[in-house]
Amino acid sequence: MRLIIVSGRSGSGKSTALDVLEDNGFYCIDNLPAGLLPELAERALIHTELAQPQVAVSIDARNLPSHLSRFPQLLAEMRAKHIQCDVLYLDADEETLLKRFSETRRRHPLSNSNRSLAEAIRVESDLLGPIVYGRIKIVGFQLVGRPALAKHLLHIIRMFRPHICANPVLYGLLERMGAGLEAFSHSPAPAD
Repeated sequence: MRLIIVSGRSGSGKSTALDVLEDNGFYCIDNLPAGLLPELAERALIHTELAQPQVAVSIDARNLPSHLSRFPQLLAEMRAKHIQCDVLYLDADEETLLKRFSETRRRHPLSNSNRSLAEAIRVESDLLGPIVYGRIKIVGFQLVGRPALAKHLLHIIRMFRPHICANPVLYGLLERMGAGLEAFSHSPAPAD
């Protein structure tokens, strides 16, 4: 089974990433509660008509904080069961995210009458910290639009391989792809 977990701050391109994955044969689930990851993986392995199921899920700050804090353990459980599990964490700088929300007039999922958009973006970063800890890819898209983002994501998705923690080839490819694109490929932080 191949599982790609798409995460990142609101406005970073997660919906576009899921669209690209769905167009490329993945069964996609948006906003899955993180605590359901092991059950989803188990069910996909047992109850599938596909020889090699490909599943992509989006996990974001709308999750319960207790589920997000357990993300590194959930990821380790799935990898221990030999599930090819990659984390694609998308991000953009705060200025870009503020601009995107201003242009679309969408409300940030964590903003309310007591919390400004800028504060909601910072709170979201804190909530997603455990997912950033477990990532193997982090990609920042500042100046690219949706079509270019989809093209770049397709390249990234095709390069995922099982248990790769650092991929200098990916970094070099993305570095050559043009203005406004920053890509970093990191190993997860060591466990305490």
